[in-house]
Amino acid sequence: MTRSVKDYESLRVPRLNRALTATVGIAAMLATVAWTTLHTRAQFAPGPAALPGILTDGTTLLPNGWRLQPAGKHLKIGDMPLNLMQTPDSKYLIVTNNGLARPSR
Repeated sequence: MTRSVKDYESLRVPRLNRALTATVGIAAMLATVAWTTLHTRAQFAPGPAALPGILTDGTTLLPNGWRLQPAGKHLKIGDMPLNLMQTPDSKYLIVTNNGLARPSR
């Protein structure tokens, strides 16, 4: 049995249907990629940023992200410490406050 070209023409998909199928396929692929990207970013969102200052573990966070941890006891001093002098035995550090606020004790 031989078939003619007319028999195969009925099996062909019109150009409009092919273009529509390709467009829907590409749109579905782009939507999947976009959803996957956004879903992944939402899962790995960074935690809240810490503000510079003294943290709960005793360290001090600087504005550039560095952390400082005191080697000894951390004391608050006055508003304008200008002079520091360490005793010869390195047991004390003497500080002069030259600011306008109440002197530290």
